[in-house]
Amino acid sequence: MANESSRIPKRSEVSSGYKWSLEDIYTSVDLWEEDYKKVRSLASELSEYKVLLNQSSTKLLECLNADAEMNRLFDKVYVYAQMKSHEDTTDAFYQGIADRADSLGTFISSANSFIVPGILEIPDEILNEFIDENEDLGFYSTYIEDIRRNKPHVLSAVEEQLLAMAGEIANSPVSIYGMINNADIKFPTIIDENDKEIEVTKGRYIPLMESSDRRVRKDAFDALYSTYKKQINTIASTLSANVKANMFNAKARKYSSAREASLFSDNVPVSVYDNLIDAVHNNLHLMHRYVSLRKKLLKLNELHMYDLYTPIINEVKMEIPFEQ
Repeated sequence: MANESSRIPKRSEVSSGYKWSLEDIYTSVDLWEEDYKKVRSLASELSEYKVLLNQSSTKLLECLNADAEMNRLFDKVYVYAQMKSHEDTTDAFYQGIADRADSLGTFISSANSFIVPGILEIPDEILNEFIDENEDLGFYSTYIEDIRRNKPHVLSAVEEQLLAMAGEIANSPVSIYGMINNADIKFPTIIDENDKEIEVTKGRYIPLMESSDRRVRKDAFDALYSTYKKQINTIASTLSANVKANMFNAKARKYSSAREASLFSDNVPVSVYDNLIDAVHNNLHLMHRYVSLRKKLLKLNELHMYDLYTPIINEVKMEIPFEQ
């Protein structure tokens, strides 16, 4: 039987000093429900700006302010739902809350999908006049300039709405993998340096990799990766589906690749990514030199992945208490 100290405690058994307090966001789910409904209402009200967006600087500002208010409240609703579900990923009720928050995100993305193509339909000279005559629009200057930069990849209002509606489907592979990785997967126990059974977890994995006992390191490594290997076909399928979703979105938005689409939102040229890869490849000899040195100092005939985290100087053992 596993030693009691090796058992992962339930959240209810952990001192409140080590847990977040979501009551600071909502003291009850009922209050969350109120804001959930308010977000849906705000999203529905946005539709009135579809034909007013380009009429005046005042209407454009009203629309952007309404969208910002909706998104700020949605962030609060979404963060609470996700963090509540993360307290216990097997709790069906709060997983349902999190799923509803995801669906709400898709709903508001569909509701405000007209804004970007609507702004792009405003001639540059008129848009510049709006910004010049209404100083409050200056708050959104970066946002507006980013929209202009994205012009080649923005579709019609109808097409943007369709992509937004498909967002929940496109995100399914990530959600499925998250449930596998955070709720369903369970790692075995191993014997630690003190001959006690300890359950391997993702949180305990790196400290186990830092053990001076090579047998402990290898056992922890095998425990983690052999467990993932049992799910290899399911994980590979979710990865494949995610790749296809990224390729679909990139093609729909006229990017040359999913990689360009991923980097474009941060205004990073693909050449920067390529230069980074080249820099790593051109300096691999330094990593090989370090690995050889590590193998020599650890007095090993072969260096394995489970040998990469343990200190190479015996006298060093650093443990920092949580409070510190």
